[in-house]
Amino acid sequence: MSIAEPAPRSPSRPIPMPGTHHQRLDRLKHQERQRRFIICVLALLSSLVVWIGLAATADFYLELTSVLRLVLWGCIVMAVATVFVCFRGWLSFDSIDAVCQAENTRPELGQRLRTSYDYQHHPDSVSAADPELLGALETQTEEQVVRRPLAPLGKSWPIGALAGFCLLAGFVWLTVFVISPAWRVASGRLLFLPLHYSDVELETLPEYLEQGDDLVVRLRVAGRPLQSALIRYRTSADGPWSEAPVTPEAETLLLGELTAVVPDCQDDLELQILARPLETEIQRIAVRLPLAVQQWNASVKPPAYTGLSVDDGPADGLRIPEGSDVELSARYNRPPATVEVDLTPTTTKPSATSVSDATAKFSIEIADNSVDVALHARSADGVANDASMQLNVIRDRAPVIKFLSPEPDAEAIATSELRFTLEAFDDYGVGTVEIRYRLDDGPEQTLWTSSADESAAAMAHSVTLPLEELDVSFPQAITYYAVAVDNRAPQPQRTTSELRFIDIRPFSRDYEFSDSQCNCQGECLKLETLIKQQRQILGQTFVVTQTADRRPADASRAAEQLSSQQAELLELTETLTAALEQKVGPMPTLTLAIDWMTDAVEDLQSEAFETGRKDEEKALANLIAARRNLRKILKQGGSQSKMVRQIDQNLKDKVRKPPQDRKEKQEQQLADVRKELEQLAKNQESFCQSAGACKQAASSGQSAPSTGSAEPPPSADELAKQQQRDHAKAREIQQQLSSGRFGELAPQRVGQAAASIQSSAESLSDDTPKEHDYDDAIKQAAAAAEQLRQLSDHLAQRHGPNFADKLAAAKRNAERLADDQKRWSQSLSDSQSDDVTPSAAETEQHKLAARGEELADLTDQLLAESTDQEWQVQDALAKTLAEHPPQRSAAAIKAAAMKMATGRRQFDAASADGMRASESLKRLAAGLHRVQQAMGPAQLETLTQAEQRAASLLKELRRANSKAQQTIAAAETNRFAQSLAPMAANDAELAKAIEALPELATAPTSLVEGLRAIDEVLQRRIQEAVLSGVIQQATGPVPPEYVDMVDDYYRVLSEDVE
Repeated sequence: MSIAEPAPRSPSRPIPMPGTHHQRLDRLKHQERQRRFIICVLALLSSLVVWIGLAATADFYLELTSVLRLVLWGCIVMAVATVFVCFRGWLSFDSIDAVCQAENTRPELGQRLRTSYDYQHHPDSVSAADPELLGALETQTEEQVVRRPLAPLGKSWPIGALAGFCLLAGFVWLTVFVISPAWRVASGRLLFLPLHYSDVELETLPEYLEQGDDLVVRLRVAGRPLQSALIRYRTSADGPWSEAPVTPEAETLLLGELTAVVPDCQDDLELQILARPLETEIQRIAVRLPLAVQQWNASVKPPAYTGLSVDDGPADGLRIPEGSDVELSARYNRPPATVEVDLTPTTTKPSATSVSDATAKFSIEIADNSVDVALHARSADGVANDASMQLNVIRDRAPVIKFLSPEPDAEAIATSELRFTLEAFDDYGVGTVEIRYRLDDGPEQTLWTSSADESAAAMAHSVTLPLEELDVSFPQAITYYAVAVDNRAPQPQRTTSELRFIDIRPFSRDYEFSDSQCNCQGECLKLETLIKQQRQILGQTFVVTQTADRRPADASRAAEQLSSQQAELLELTETLTAALEQKVGPMPTLTLAIDWMTDAVEDLQSEAFETGRKDEEKALANLIAARRNLRKILKQGGSQSKMVRQIDQNLKDKVRKPPQDRKEKQEQQLADVRKELEQLAKNQESFCQSAGACKQAASSGQSAPSTGSAEPPPSADELAKQQQRDHAKAREIQQQLSSGRFGELAPQRVGQAAASIQSSAESLSDDTPKEHDYDDAIKQAAAAAEQLRQLSDHLAQRHGPNFADKLAAAKRNAERLADDQKRWSQSLSDSQSDDVTPSAAETEQHKLAARGEELADLTDQLLAESTDQEWQVQDALAKTLAEHPPQRSAAAIKAAAMKMATGRRQFDAASADGMRASESLKRLAAGLHRVQQAMGPAQLETLTQAEQRAASLLKELRRANSKAQQTIAAAETNRFAQSLAPMAANDAELAKAIEALPELATAPTSLVEGLRAIDEVLQRRIQEAVLSGVIQQATGPVPPEYVDMVDDYYRVLSEDVE
């Protein structure tokens, strides 16, 4: 209230401000305004923090939608606006409000401050007053204000409280923001950022699927578990939706990797993923029909010389002779757009490929090797298919020729007629057959040549050579052999028989038992042995010279072997010659023989085989010529005869061992190799035990055993060194097996075992091996031990002495492998495959593949040894292995293993490969069974003839009364025993009986016992052959084809019993 009375009057000019109290009053006004503004801002900020915090909390727990969050922001803005409106009047603080509050806080000022303010700022609204009075008022008010300054009009603690609340709220928010990802998401969601509490990532879906494949949908969920996830699909735009269950990988919550499978997709799919926050658009996935070969067909046009007609049919079942023109067609399940053909070997070139409808056709000119055909097809929609098959080519084998008579080392008098009987066989026809001979080292002559009209797949012929026409005499000799050429075009194949010899003996000679030997009077046994050995070397050299394509390594090895044998024989001949010249006198024929042997050694060392063969013929002719001189000396009697006999006896033990000893050496070599393999396997098994103990000690932290325990296990370093030694030993064995005699598989298997041993050693090479290092080392060593033992058993089977036993083993192995492969393939194609991991399936399949490789190696050895069997057996075995090669089955099994390694999706394809291999193995076993049947008649015929000859010789020995008759019968018995050598090669019991015969030849009675032992072995073999035929045929007590032979056998047996 003003002290002046308001009255209308003329306006007076304002009174100048004399002091600072008005300035201070203005500062108080501004300070109060600022304080109120700060309080209002902080209050708004605090309320905003509270509202935003409540909104974030609501979204954190309720996961609000964008609309609800927008509504919440609208509510927050309205609340803030309401607060602002409410505080707006409070914020309008002016000078009069400051004066009023100052007077309230300073009652002693009374109304001085207001009166001073009115007259200073509103002079028109107050009554006129005396200026001096107003000046005194101003002065007095200023003095009071200066004496006691005006305090701030408002309290400052609300600012601190609100600011503290805001700082605390901000700190809490920031702390939770850093710690909690979900709160960060909540904060971002309030700002409408595209964030979600559950982060769902969809693995890229394929654009297309192959028909029958499963569509696998994978979701990766991070953050909160999903409340629900739905994969729905349909096969048409208007069709019903189907749902695929979504399953987590490990947990029960929908978190981590989620998988849904749409099984067996046959048609195009429409797919949608509903896994909030992920909701995809409807996606279309195309399902492509597979492109596959349904049928391989072939038309085989054999070469004209085979005489075979054109054969059409499925490619798998056709016999394809080498040199054939094959038109191959592959029929697909739908038309391919392009087809490319790859052939292995690459030297085989196909014709242009034509595609008509769904069939691709092309032609191949087959050489002499099997051809691997690979077709790379692609359809118009991009589906690719790689199909392959193998065309098994039946090679045209060289003809087989053998003499039936005379015996390999026969004797004849100069006036006799020699009857040569031979048989020749070929796949498609023997073209030309010749018998060639020479007298001593004279020119070669042709005894007989077949005519073109006689060409046939098999032929037998006999020709007589009258020796009187040759004007031969003792001690000359005839060397002869046969040559067969087939009709193969354009390059016929030529086969040469072994060299055979006929000695011209004197018209009469006396036999005697002397010096534990049965020999003819006038013969030097050591010279006869040298002649025999020279013939053997000449025969081996002859074989080398008849070999058209000799590899350098083979030629070098043959030269070393032949020159070594010839040098050894040269030394023995020099020894005999020197002894005879010292006691008897000059021996010119032996001296010439030595000269020719010396030349032969030099020629053989330089690999001049043809020249060496001629030198050997000269040497042999001079050795034979030496018979005449020594016969004269021995027949005369007297001192010279005794000296020659003494020399003959002294040199008895210096003669080279017969070939039987070489065979024993090979058997001993095999036994030594097997022993080394078994020992190495034992070492690996021992290593597994030691490594296990070392692992246990390392895991328990024990460095030494407790008191009273056994010795401490070896350290990891010691075990690694042991494995390094075994690795070196394995490589040494591998080198031994690489000579070629044990096949190609043996060194490969030892090499694999050596690699496993090396890997085992490397696993323990660290200073402190871990537990998994021990496990790896033990696993590798166990695998090596298993491989070594299997190889040892395989070698024992591969190099067994009996061909029939090996054939039966091959058949048995093929049947077992076929059954095991079929069982395993079926297990992969049914529900049990879910329990089999790809790595376990691959391991099991590789074991089956290893057995397949062993079977192939065994059949290769059988084929190589079949040359000693009858032609029917050779032909049946060769055709069986050509039509159903075990190598192809082993390759198919191995291919199945490779497919299994790629994953479970390839199990069906691998199972199909395994089933095909199983069927092929079954057909192989059936073919081997037919080979066994073919062996029966031929084997029984050979055994029967041998037993008949043995029974006849027994009669002669028993009926021999004079010493000469006994000696002649004994000589015949020895020759008979030598003729059984091929049969004894596969019969240990017969070989033993033959080896014992020379020791029993000291007297006729003991010789009878030895021959009787041979006869009994032959009788048992005949019984076994008959029984085997009965078991195989199972059509009656005796198969029809065996009836005549069995009757002959029992007739001879009854005569022998009589």
